[in-house]
Amino acid sequence: MVNFMKYTEFRDIKNLREKLLTQLGIFGSENLIVKINHYPDYDMTEYQGSYGTDYVFKSSWQFPMRMQSVSFVSTGEMKIYHFDDLKRMSADSDIAFFAGQEEQFINRVFDDAPELLEDYGIEPTELDDFKLNHIRVSTIDNERRKINYEGTFFGDSIAIDPIDWAVYVHVNIAYIPADVSNEFYAELIGESLILLDAEKINLFYFLLFSAFESFVNSSLDVDDPERIVEEEPREKDRLKSKVKLLFTRRFGNITGHQVYNSLMPSYTRFKENRNVIAHGKGRLILTGKEVQEALLFTLIMILSYREKAARFDELKEILQQDHS
Repeated sequence: MVNFMKYTEFRDIKNLREKLLTQLGIFGSENLIVKINHYPDYDMTEYQGSYGTDYVFKSSWQFPMRMQSVSFVSTGEMKIYHFDDLKRMSADSDIAFFAGQEEQFINRVFDDAPELLEDYGIEPTELDDFKLNHIRVSTIDNERRKINYEGTFFGDSIAIDPIDWAVYVHVNIAYIPADVSNEFYAELIGESLILLDAEKINLFYFLLFSAFESFVNSSLDVDDPERIVEEEPREKDRLKSKVKLLFTRRFGNITGHQVYNSLMPSYTRFKENRNVIAHGKGRLILTGKEVQEALLFTLIMILSYREKAARFDELKEILQQDHS
């Protein structure tokens, strides 16, 4: 007897949400190198001139237009590169370098000749007159397309605003792509995730349900509404009937469809909560479990239909494919 993976096992896959979103083209992640502006905030630390002291800095980095919104940023390795380092890397790699485009150049080297980043530059703790103590991402401002960061360093007046060197830090960015999809439902899911990151939970939930409804309607692809009525079972919940019709058309008999039969029981609660939000009847406080269930329901149902996968082990295999 074959033992197929159960939903409870599938649900425990590490980073499942991100893997589902990536597979659906609604999520992306990149490793980039960012040039840091460590000019001090003199409201936090007083200027000491040529005397070395600890300074606090606060600045921001504008993320690329290909990212609609950023949901997570982590920082990694840091290194100081001198102007001469960049020119030598350019000569060694045949990658053109132009003054004022240091960050663009460094990232091209990172993509095409990453070993040069190890060969050149120094650690930000190796200088006597400048030491970067720490740096962290403070906030993500998707409205202004900025990642705000802050940190501290030890240095004197010469190290405050260097002319011919800078600190560069590796960052890993999780984001929703600007060209999230040609499908309207995918765009709605992307927008709902922005609301979730902003902790606007009820709006997220409402828009997520709209995204699922949009997916079902667009996937049925029937111009004549009466034809749908004739084909679908006579149920009070029209959308639920459409979902059943959609999967029946795709898979045939869905009596043994593991994904459909495991997830559809949670649809009722999803719909009920959505209606409370839509009609404003009372104050609804959604739990983290309800938010997680609704999001996984939506993403898994869409992926199951799109990839024609009826079992969770099939979906797991799809998620393990290399998309680099």
